[in-house]
Amino acid sequence: MVAEACIGHDRSMPLPADLDQLDADALRRLLIKQERELVWRQTKIERLTHELALHKRHRFGVKAERLSRFCSHISI
Repeated sequence: MVAEACIGHDRSMPLPADLDQLDADALRRLLIKQERELVWRQTKIERLTHELALHKRHRFGVKAERLSRFCSHISI
């Protein structure tokens, strides 16, 4: 599922080897491309985190969420 969602998105964001040879416009394009990739990745992380929370709620119920919040509050 995740592999399918990553189509079109590199698993890493490599920099070109000739970075010091790029002109200002090429550097701007590179920066914009990397910023879009970063936003996409952050959005994907947030969606997956939300989906995981829904699965946990479905499997363990709301009671377990209250218990984990209570336990984390006690440990502070």
